[in-house]
Amino acid sequence: MRFLPRYINLQFFGWWIAFSGFFQLVWVSGTIFFGMSAFIDPIAEQYGWSRAAMAGAISLQRTESGIVGPFIGPLIDRFGARIPMFVGTILTTLGFFWLARTDGSIVTFYFAFGTIALGVSIGTVITTTTIIGNWFIKFRSTALTIAFLGTGLGGLLIPLLVWGIKAYGWRTILDYIAVINLFIGFFVMIFMRHKPEQYGLLPDGIDKDVILTNQIAKYTNDSEISMDTKQILKEKSFWLINLSFGITGIALSTVMVFAIPSLSSIGFDPYVGAFVLTATSVLLFIGRLIIGLLADSFDKRYLLCITFALIGSGTLIFGMLTEVWHIALFVILYGVGHGGTVPVRFAYLADMYGRKSYGTVIGITTTTGAFFGILGPIYAGYIYDQYLDYTIAFTVIGLLTFLAIPLILMVKKTEAMN
Repeated sequence: MRFLPRYINLQFFGWWIAFSGFFQLVWVSGTIFFGMSAFIDPIAEQYGWSRAAMAGAISLQRTESGIVGPFIGPLIDRFGARIPMFVGTILTTLGFFWLARTDGSIVTFYFAFGTIALGVSIGTVITTTTIIGNWFIKFRSTALTIAFLGTGLGGLLIPLLVWGIKAYGWRTILDYIAVINLFIGFFVMIFMRHKPEQYGLLPDGIDKDVILTNQIAKYTNDSEISMDTKQILKEKSFWLINLSFGITGIALSTVMVFAIPSLSSIGFDPYVGAFVLTATSVLLFIGRLIIGLLADSFDKRYLLCITFALIGSGTLIFGMLTEVWHIALFVILYGVGHGGTVPVRFAYLADMYGRKSYGTVIGITTTTGAFFGILGPIYAGYIYDQYLDYTIAFTVIGLLTFLAIPLILMVKKTEAMN
C-alpha cells in the first residue's frame, strides 16, 4: 500500500532533499518564527522593556534576511548550499547561547538576537528553497509544499516552550534550543546537493535511459524559462510580485510576533495564546498541503489571491476578537491563508524566471519582504505602548493586506514565457 503519490519516487534524491527541508523547517518555525512569541512577555517583564523595543529586536530576523539575501542567493546559485548552511548553523547556535546570557542590556539582546537572525537568514529558508527549486520543474510546487509543511508542524512545539519557560526559565530553554539546533543543522546539511545535473540526474527524477538524448536537452533547456539577473530586474512583473509579497508579509510577521502578547493583553492566559498558535499551525499545515498541491495544476496567481484574502480577513478578525468563536474563525482563515501562500510564492517565482538565477531571485524577494516585514511588529508594538491595545494595529494591517490582490493580478507573463 502506497502512502505517497506515484510520482514521489524516493529513489530520486530530490525528494529526500524536500523531506530534509521539512525537518529543518519544523525546528526553525517552532523555535523562531512561531516560538519567539513565547519569549516576549517573560523577558520584557523581567527587564521592564517596552514591547516596541522587543519587536524591533525580533524584526532583525527579517532585516538581516533582507541584507544578506542578495549576497547569499548568488553564492548558492554558484557554489551550492553546504557552506552557507554550515556558517548559518554555527551562528544560530552561538546566538541562542548568547541570548540566554542577556544581562538586562537591550543592546546585548539586540546583538544576540541579531546573531540568531543572521544565522537563520544564511542557513535555512533561502538556502533550502533554492536547492529544492533546482531539483524540480514539473513537481516543484509539490516538493516545496512538502518542505514548508514543516512550518505548520513547528507550531506544535509552542506549548512545550511555554511550559518549559514557566518550569525552568527562559534562559535554560534557550540553552537547550542552542544544543539541539547544532545537531539538526548538521544533519540537514548532509542531504543538500546543488543541482541534479551535477550527479548525472535530471529534474523531477526523469529517467535518462528511457528518453532520447535530444529529448533530455529539450526537457532541461527548452521546457523551462532561463533568465539571468539583469533580465529579471528589468521585468515590471518582478517588482509587482515583490510589492504584493511585501505587503502581505507585514501581516505575517506581526501576527507571529504578537499572537501571544496580544491575547494576553485582553485577559487570556499565555497558555491560551500558545494553543492558539498551535491550532493555527495545524490549519497552516492543512492549507499548505491543499493549496500547495493544487499549485502544480492551477494558475498560481489566483491561488495567491485566495491566500491574500484569507490572511487579510484573519488579521482583521484577530484585531477585533472578543469571543472564543472569534479566535476559532481567526485560526481557520489566517492559518489556511498563511499555510497556502508560502510554497506557492516560491514555486511561482521559479515558474516565472527559471532555475538559472533562482537563488538570486529569492534573495532579492527576501530583501523586499524584510523591508516590509520589520514595519509591522514595530508599528504594533508602538501602538500597544501608546494605547495598551493592539486593535488599531491589526485592523490597519489587515486592511492593507487586501491591496496585494490587485497587484498580483496585474502581473503578466514574462517575455521568455511568451
